[in-house]
Amino acid sequence: MLFNSLLATSIATALSVVIAFGLAWCVNRTNIRYKQVFSILFTIPMLIPSISHGMGLVLLFGDNGLITNFLHINIGLYGYLGIIIGSILYSFPVAFLMLTDIFKYEDYTTYEAAQVLGLSKKQQFFTITLPNMKGTLISVIFATFTMIFTDYGVPLVVGGKIMTLPVYMYREVIGLLDFSKGAIIGVILLIPAFIAFFMDLKNESSGNSSTITRSFQIQKNKKRDIISYFICILTVFLVSLPILAFVILSFVKQYPIDMSFSLANIKEAFQLGVGMYLKNSLAIALVTSLVGICVIYFTAYITARAKRSFTNAALHLIAMVSLAIPGVVLGLCYVIFFEGSLLYGTIAILILVNTIHFFASPYLMAYNSLKKFNENLEDISACMGISSLKCYLMYISHARVRPLLKCFLIYL
Repeated sequence: MLFNSLLATSIATALSVVIAFGLAWCVNRTNIRYKQVFSILFTIPMLIPSISHGMGLVLLFGDNGLITNFLHINIGLYGYLGIIIGSILYSFPVAFLMLTDIFKYEDYTTYEAAQVLGLSKKQQFFTITLPNMKGTLISVIFATFTMIFTDYGVPLVVGGKIMTLPVYMYREVIGLLDFSKGAIIGVILLIPAFIAFFMDLKNESSGNSSTITRSFQIQKNKKRDIISYFICILTVFLVSLPILAFVILSFVKQYPIDMSFSLANIKEAFQLGVGMYLKNSLAIALVTSLVGICVIYFTAYITARAKRSFTNAALHLIAMVSLAIPGVVLGLCYVIFFEGSLLYGTIAILILVNTIHFFASPYLMAYNSLKKFNENLEDISACMGISSLKCYLMYISHARVRPLLKCFLIYL
């Protein structure tokens, strides 16, 4: 099971990060139009649970799927292929959000100097772009790896006979209530988060470069823009297919027996109380997003800008470890821990557990953003009698509004 998890996760992580990096480059380094629209569409898959991606793939490419029946081609979805495809759909939006933000920090004067020295675009990419993004790339790779490694939703639906550690943990803890075996698997699932923490400490950069001399100037290149349009449109189409499958089947009487149009399923769902569930979900999501944003930026301020100490390092480790705990296990732990307390059985415990569950990814985005804050601005604010905290609040409110909104979106 460990081998299955490592193999599928490694392949899915590599493909997911490459796709996210390519899309971030298309959005930030080309002259294509509707960049904000594409960015929003790229993040749509993160708005549904991972298990929904697996179900969407089954509806499309399963043995009796829509595309399988239409094209009469069976791609052999169940197994490694299904896990890898579903994991990419589930993880690449978060990697895209983290990568697209870091492109804003590049200073064009460095590229101008490279052009004067005669460096080709390829040489500029490997000597300027990648070194500037090294720290963020490491965070993205480990964050993506941990997300996929600890996810049970996709392999549970499309894994077939391929058993992974999170699926085994889900079966033992939820199905058989064997908490001891589940705890052992939980410890193993924490290992990538610890590795990411030590890699982050090892590759911590002392230089900060958020204050750029000149923003990046995108040159005209029709061929590049056409290719970027094609990549972006194709990506939006592919990631929308599982969601479209859900939409189509919502208006089908009984799949696959009766494919006629019907609103019976929707009416039945609302009769069962879906409207109230939707209100509860929106309320929890909004409150969790607001609380989570405040907590992650305050935590990132302490870990990224305060003087390095054991306490800061421990706080940074705890923040990253939260990514490695599957949601089902985290929820079960909170139920056991808070049983009999005032929080038990209230909406407050749901807000608390979701704040922790989705903490790591937006935290890493805020952490990488604040790490780039130019230290010279701190000296200037000190000379003007402005506190460091007030200086960062001004920086976030004026210069980092988009990352703030992206963190809010991840939580929502």
